[in-house]
Amino acid sequence: MAAGGPRLEIEPGLLEEAADLALRGDLSDPYWAKRERLYSIEDPEERERGFAALARRAFESLGLAAPILQALAEHSSLSQGLQRVHVGRTVRAREEGAELFVGEGGARTAVVRVRAQTLLDPRRALAFLRHEIFHVADMLDPAFGYDPAPPSREGGPGAARKVLDRYRVLWDAAIDGRLAARGHGTPGTLEQRRRQFAEAFPELREKAAEAFESWWAEPSARHADILALARGREWPLVCLSPSHADPGHSYPSEYAIPYQDEASREPAGLVRRKVAVGGRKSSGEKPAKSG
Repeated sequence: MAAGGPRLEIEPGLLEEAADLALRGDLSDPYWAKRERLYSIEDPEERERGFAALARRAFESLGLAAPILQALAEHSSLSQGLQRVHVGRTVRAREEGAELFVGEGGARTAVVRVRAQTLLDPRRALAFLRHEIFHVADMLDPAFGYDPAPPSREGGPGAARKVLDRYRVLWDAAIDGRLAARGHGTPGTLEQRRRQFAEAFPELREKAAEAFESWWAEPSARHADILALARGREWPLVCLSPSHADPGHSYPSEYAIPYQDEASREPAGLVRRKVAVGGRKSSGEKPAKSG
């Protein structure tokens, strides 16, 4: 990142796996000979530092960092709102995603989890990172008004899960609609979001297409609007009958996750997880509000 922006950290394991995968078809590349020589270093810590340095050089020379840097650079707000961006490795597609951690002192860290295989395809990586980092940018945007406060359990876990799923569908569509408006749309995304919307809001029936198009084109989605719509209320194009409207209840607690401070391992603030990517669940305690 540029001077004055958040510090970018990429997990050594991700650097090494991505470099190995990218170069595995070319065993004549000098990378492999250099890597083999590192095994002769007796001191384990020095050896690991050598592997990390070699992997970082290869990762950068192969251009694998480019999608990460570009996706971050497209949101100027991150320079002011974040202190650190940590890109870590995961091996499961469902665990890929972005999180926002807020420490006791208010320091904010974005944590992005991605598979090494994803980074090998620059277009796919950039599309994924643009979408996930947009979630972080929204949470940092005062105009979005993100509120991570845990809710009451009114309506039971089934009702909470329904709101949670609808919120995810609406936020994903709002982000991809804004990306498309910026010329960053990806093939198949519009149809995928339209299908998810129809499945999440079956009560809209024939009005679903009109409602989706209006929402997709919305240039300034807000947390309060998404939450109200996820509860089944306040659709501007559709008047829901009482039989189809959901009872009002608070935001599901699965959306608020206590952040574990690296030093104390005690809850130190708030982390917000985009639920589509199956992260940790809330402990049930109310975390401190961000900001």
